Amino acid sequence: MRSQVLSGALAVLVLGCGGGDGGTGPGVETGTVAGSVRNGAAGVANVSVALTGGATRNATTSGTGAYSFGNLTAGAYTVAITVPAGLQLAAGQTGSRAVTVTAGQTTTANFELEEPAPTTGTISGAVRAGATGVAGATLTLTGNGENRNTPSAANGSFAFATVAPGSYSVHAAAPAGYALAPGEDADKAAVVVAGQTTTVNFSVVDLNPATTIEAGASTFTPGDVTVAVGTLVRWTNGSGVAHTVTPSGHGEWAEAQLPNNGTFEHDFDTVGVFPYLCTIHAGMTGVVRVQ
Repeated sequence: MRSQVLSGALAVLVLGCGGGDGGTGPGVETGTVAGSVRNGAAGVANVSVALTGGATRNATTSGTGAYSFGNLTAGAYTVAITVPAGLQLAAGQTGSRAVTVTAGQTTTANFELEEPAPTTGTISGAVRAGATGVAGATLTLTGNGENRNTPSAANGSFAFATVAPGSYSVHAAAPAGYALAPGEDADKAAVVVAGQTTTVNFSVVDLNPATTIEAGASTFTPGDVTVAVGTLVRWTNGSGVAHTVTPSGHGEWAEAQLPNNGTFEHDFDTVGVFPYLCTIHAGMTGVVRVQ
């Protein structure tokens, strides 16, 4: 009996196996899941997107709201987003989406967000003496459990924000030196609707008429005024920054601080020329001429 040793080639085929993260071996076709998260026409950046199913992955949307999961084996997956603060899912939208990956193809899963509808409204208006805004009036809002106070700004404006829908009353108390105009009501009704602004204005009269100079960001307007002896001059500041009204070369008044929304007044009882400046802002000057 003879023993024979047969020589030959043994071919071994090794198949790759994808891991739990959706990776695949050579020769296995894969697909992609991609899409975007948008608020209307604008992409929403930095939204967390999670993929589960045949693989578990996480991504964050780009500056244009786009995301993508590539190199996925064919099969069923779920894509879910975390809705960012200040937004909500648009009507008919869900925060997760079932998708099917097909080899060699891209499956699209888009998400639409929107801003929540407003639940409150605003009451705003102004207190004016003629066409001039009056600072320092006290406005009081009452009704529906509200009891808020706010002063009018240098331009006379005021506002009550985040007011629940309903009926309210706004009361105006004129500041010192002013009174409500003849026939003007101190209390006015206001109906608030969510997402809208209700306007309430008040008219007052100046009990001590004055020539007004407005302090802007870097100028006094008007910068050169001529008044009669006995005139009251009032400086007001609605610029958002502080100023001074400082005499230049005379002592008709002491330096006055003029904070934002502040006022300064001086009665001119002497004929003369009275220049002044702001010591905080170089080149910010003015002059009052008394005849």
